[in-house]
Amino acid sequence: DSVKKYLGISENLYLKNNDKIGLYYILFYQSKFFLNEGDTKKAFEINKQLIAIAESLNDNEKLANAYGRMGALFVRINDYDKAISYYEKSLKIFKQLNDYPGIERTYKQIGDSYYYKSFYDLAIECYERGLEVNKKTNNEELKSNILVSIGNVYYELDNNEKALYFYTEASKLNTKD
Repeated sequence: DSVKKYLGISENLYLKNNDKIGLYYILFYQSKFFLNEGDTKKAFEINKQLIAIAESLNDNEKLANAYGRMGALFVRINDYDKAISYYEKSLKIFKQLNDYPGIERTYKQIGDSYYYKSFYDLAIECYERGLEVNKKTNNEELKSNILVSIGNVYYELDNNEKALYFYTEASKLNTKD
């Protein structure tokens, strides 16, 4: 309750001061908060505002992140086609910005959406693209998550040997000192 209260107070202050950038960030956190609380309707309303603010600011990075949030919302309600659509919009912008962490993360999200749809070939393709981008980001945590996701696909395909290989590779990253 206190989180909701203070996010609301912050939102009102940013609205009062016509601070669109501050408002964007507060709404971004509110979207996550309401999604985590299970109030997807409220999260969708907020995310529509996020997209509108990012467009009015002509800020492609914020727009790409807002599209990514919208994709996550559609994943939450199991509408994977719409999730993929928003993730692809996000990916297009991240590519234009040469934002490699954004590209890598979005490939993982698209791959997850295909995985949930049981489109395993497309999931692996996206995960592999994420691993390619990882060569530029060197984000070991995300690399580990992608490797586990590939392992999960092979597990679903009853290819335990390949699944074990990818799980082992992820484990090696998680146990580095």
